[in-house]
Parts: sequence; C-alpha cells; structure tokens
Amino acid sequence: PCGIAAAAVFITYTWKVDTIARVITTADSSHYLGCNPTVVAPSFSGSDNCDGPFSPTVTTTGASASTNGCYWTQTWTANWSDLCGNAAAALSITYTWKVDTIAPVITTADSSHYLGCNPIVVAPSFNGSDNCDGTFAPTVTSAGATASANGCMYSQTWYANWSDLCGNPATQASITYTWKVDTIAPVITTADSSHYLGCNPIVVAPSFSGSDNCDGVFSPTVTSAGATASANGCLYTQTWYANWSD
Repeated sequence: PCGIAAAAVFITYTWKVDTIARVITTADSSHYLGCNPTVVAPSFSGSDNCDGPFSPTVTTTGASASTNGCYWTQTWTANWSDLCGNAAAALSITYTWKVDTIAPVITTADSSHYLGCNPIVVAPSFNGSDNCDGTFAPTVTSAGATASANGCMYSQTWYANWSDLCGNPATQASITYTWKVDTIAPVITTADSSHYLGCNPIVVAPSFSGSDNCDGVFSPTVTSAGATASANGCLYTQTWYANWSD
C-alpha cells in the first residue's frame, strides 16, 4: 500500500553433465623384451571429454622370476575416474623378459689320448647343460686325421661349442686322439748266407739288420741254437734266428 518494492532475490544453479568415461591410451604394447633388457615402464596418457588431458594412476605387479628362475614378467595397469565419477576402462601392459648371464657348460666323459695301432676311431661324445635352457647337444667340429711326416701317425681333434639363447658362449671343450696306421710288416735282411765254413774256422755270428715303414731301422732280436757235434763227432752246426715285431 505504500509502494515500497522488496529487494529481488536470485537463485542460480550450475551443474555438469558428464556421462562419458575418460579414455586411457598408450603407444606401448605387451611383448617379450628379450634377454637381459633394461626394463622401462610403459607410458600412459588420458583424455576426458570435460576435463581434458590427465595423467592416469598407474599400478604395477610382477617382476618376479618364474619357476625356472630365468623368465620374468611385470604388468602395469592404468586407471582413472573423472570428477563425475565416470571410470575409465583400465588399460594394462605386460612385459616378459629373460635374465640369463650364466654361460652354458659343455662336458665329456672322454679324454685326449693315444688310441694305439690301427684302431676303429669313434668320435668323442659331448654333453651340454644350461641354467636356463636345460640340456643341449653342442655343435661339434673336427680337424685333423691326416698322416704326419712319417706317414704313419695320425691325429684328430674335436671341438665342442655352444651359445645359449641369450648369447652367452660356453667355454670350448676339445678332445684330441692320436693313433698309428701300420699294416706293413717290418723287413729283416742280412748280407750273410747259410754255408759250410770249412775246417776249424773262427765262427763269427751272421749280422742282421731291419727296416720298418713306420719305425725306421731297427736291430732284430737274434737267438741261436746248435753248435753241437753231429753224429760222427766232428761236424758242428749252428743256426741264428732273427725276429722282430713293430
């Protein structure tokens, strides 16, 4: 009635409409890193339709050796919820890798030695064991088996090598066999001959010499039998035998 106006009162509401979840992305991918790598955690980035870019929360599990003690695995998981509580789909990256700095070991029950004469040569046997890869058959190469200067002595060496899947090389193992190839009999000769020496001679034993294709010259083993009188009591006889085996 007096025309006095009340002071206007205003109420303003503001609110956010956001039903779209945030999106987490990465340029990395789950994969095998190989042997003894430097492990760098994957990188994640995020974008929200309302709040713009953000850095996801990243948690990690793993990085422990598997049963055989050489293979490792680690998983990184990225999460985030926006200011309206919309949760991004979790994104995970898993890396696996191998830790192996120990060289494989090559063994053999054989040993380097002389095989004797005219042997059947059987190549030595090698075995291998690796801390990560288990047993393996080494790579074996051979050199030799040619006659030496005198044509009778032979030699052959076998080399065993191996590198594991992480490139750790084993210490080379080697076996050397030597042997003699000789199927030719030695030869005994003499310049003397069996004959009658006449009366009352000075008996000088015959001389023998020997030669072998492998062993060269030698002195034969000489044995003697006889030098006893014959039936009439006056004639004597004696025989010398020369022998040798190479």
